[in-house]
Amino acid sequence: MEFIRPVDWEHPHVTLEGGYKGQYLYAGESCLIVATKVPPGVAGPPRHRHPSDQTYFVVQGEISIELGAKTETAKKRSAVFIPAGLPHHNWNDGSEDEVHIEVIAPGVLPVQSLVEFADLQDTSVQPAFIQEADPAKLTGRDFGLDWLVNRANGAAHAAVYLAEVPAGKAGPPLHVHEFDQFYFVLRGTLSVEIGLQRYDVPPGHLVILPAQVPHRSSTPLPPNAPACLSPHCRRPLSPPMWASVSIASSSSEAATYRQNAASTLPTSRISCSTRSS
Repeated sequence: MEFIRPVDWEHPHVTLEGGYKGQYLYAGESCLIVATKVPPGVAGPPRHRHPSDQTYFVVQGEISIELGAKTETAKKRSAVFIPAGLPHHNWNDGSEDEVHIEVIAPGVLPVQSLVEFADLQDTSVQPAFIQEADPAKLTGRDFGLDWLVNRANGAAHAAVYLAEVPAGKAGPPLHVHEFDQFYFVLRGTLSVEIGLQRYDVPPGHLVILPAQVPHRSSTPLPPNAPACLSPHCRRPLSPPMWASVSIASSSSEAATYRQNAASTLPTSRISCSTRSS
């Protein structure tokens, strides 16, 4: 298994008119993780919906998005939560490329359709929301942490946080989780041990930490070389297992998604960087 996977815009899995590109970074029982780039003036697929919850984390630029009957704008380092069944459509009204990481959880079976085009604005499902990161929660600490999506704001299957850790700091000693865990490096370098192998992970790479695989992470020295961190290890309030995705920003930020590993059963639940918290 490739534990480190780069975003490669030269080899996208999805392309649309105007330079829209999408790359599947991970597809498993716990989730799907997709990197998407939308150039200025370009739109994503027509209004559609998914059978699972979807979360965007905006890495670069701003995203304009229709969520049911509302039109919103999400800035860099914001999370967009789109509940299953809600028709939506996104485009880029800005002057630079918009890049976001998508997490679809729980996932879908191979026999299921991931996308259903919907020429309507159904708002009967759970409301969507946009949550911006709070810089005050990230700076001046050994481990800055800002939850963007979790059970507290109504996300039953996905949670995401942004974390920032100074260079030279390390996460917990070698450990395992009962859930899958993922990092996406935004800035800096993440040093991570997976099993017996060490990796120095630059920006734009996804780190995959399967359940029960020993791992630990740290930010490299010197202090002027910030790195992204792994997600904070928290147990869910009720479900016994989680699948987690953490997006780590390259300079020292990490956005984390966790998902209920109860949905990792070989049924219809596949999740990536989400948690049914």
